[in-house]
Amino acid sequence: MTEESLGKITLEQIRKHYETYLKPGISYLVVVGDISKADAMAKAEKYFGKWANAPVPEHKYATPKQPEKTTVNFVHKPGAVQSVINITYPVELPNNSPDVIPARLMNTVLGTVPLKSWVDANLREGRGYTYGARTSLSPDIWVGSFNANASVRNAVTDSSIIEFYKELSRIRNEKVPAAELQMFKNVLTGQFSQGLEQPGTVASFALNVARYKLPADYYEKYLEQLQNVTPEQVQAMAQKYIRPDNAHILVVGNKEEVAERLKQFAADGKVNLYDIYGNPVKDVKATIPAGVTAETVISDYVNAIGGLQKIKEIKDLQSAMTMKTPGPTFDMKMLQKGGNKIAIDMAMNGQVISHRVFDGEKGFESGMGGARDLEGEELEDVKEQASFCKEASYQTGGYKLTLKGIEAIDGKNAYILEVERPDGKKTTEYYDMTTSLKVRDMTTQPGMDGQPTSITTDYGDYKAVNGVLFPHSITVSGLFPVPMKGTVTEIKANAGVDDAAFQKK
Repeated sequence: MTEESLGKITLEQIRKHYETYLKPGISYLVVVGDISKADAMAKAEKYFGKWANAPVPEHKYATPKQPEKTTVNFVHKPGAVQSVINITYPVELPNNSPDVIPARLMNTVLGTVPLKSWVDANLREGRGYTYGARTSLSPDIWVGSFNANASVRNAVTDSSIIEFYKELSRIRNEKVPAAELQMFKNVLTGQFSQGLEQPGTVASFALNVARYKLPADYYEKYLEQLQNVTPEQVQAMAQKYIRPDNAHILVVGNKEEVAERLKQFAADGKVNLYDIYGNPVKDVKATIPAGVTAETVISDYVNAIGGLQKIKEIKDLQSAMTMKTPGPTFDMKMLQKGGNKIAIDMAMNGQVISHRVFDGEKGFESGMGGARDLEGEELEDVKEQASFCKEASYQTGGYKLTLKGIEAIDGKNAYILEVERPDGKKTTEYYDMTTSLKVRDMTTQPGMDGQPTSITTDYGDYKAVNGVLFPHSITVSGLFPVPMKGTVTEIKANAGVDDAAFQKK
């Protein structure tokens, strides 16, 4: 699915998708409780009978195969301070295979128990590369998968992959000591016993037996079979399912700091580039024309949108924008004055959920999460937003500009600029080589889980307001699983904005 198609997904399309595929005709109904089979069947027929007969479209897909040799794939996230590593490939491991239990134990040794499993003991405890390294070996009725993953600092991305490969080779070539293997058996035994405390566990067991055609006593003998697994069996499972020489190494991170060092892991010595939606990206071979600098790119942009004189004629701005997602729709209203004051209201279903102001000196935010003063980077962010054209102040406001190269954005070459604000925050910006207009910027901010998250903002549909071009189409990716599509519905210049709008409420 492309970025463009993701941005065009509508609630109606999602509803039709569920109406087409979410039907019980291909489902299992499991009932656990104080009810007879006859009563359960009667109620199922009453409430689901007609619905259950509705047809569901069938599709056929090619079965994924392991690569013949190790490949390296890279997704560029400018400004990323960490790399996300995945070493992965499909495996043939049906849910009803006798290999499932010994293979699960093997993978537990390799990478599911924090601090104890081999990859975490190495990368986290031994070397301090990550807060957690994990592996998974997932059986599936059609095609299973293996995955080893961790988030690591840019500087140790290649070293982390080396250590992953050491552990993958180790479990293939070494027998797990019996005492250590027993410890991991005890972990799985505890997890199994703990799961029995959950009401839904019995239902899931019954479902698995029916769906995967397991022996009726599969779960009754589970612990016995687990305890009977030998170190030799574990090694056999590793040699069968751990295939580091037939893996996809997928890394998401900063290409400039990481990608070149990953060529050593690819059988063909190449790093395949993809965008954040999985579309192949061609490495642009274009060279920067003579005389072009970061400063000339910014100067050309300012002139392209109308020039400094037209920007200086703006005294205040009033704008409104609608941000659509597959879920809620957000409405944003923004007031600006003097190039150093701003008030932003974000609303959902007519209710303001966030109110943020900057009066030229201090910033303040209120909303559903309470009220607070803005400080540090957040204060600098809102101060920057207050400017009618922040780019016009890049060369006089203490910013550091670096021209990094050229990259294709939607098939058109764009200059890549790294912009470092006086407080040290960096943004990667892209300017179309033909129109000189800004088409994208990327920055990093803390995500909901506290980890750095890359936010991409795409700009388009530039229209003149008071002689100055403003983007009227803005797409934000990274905040949600799918992009937020923003459409500017109104921009008014010099219509008069009262200073009271920027007072703390």
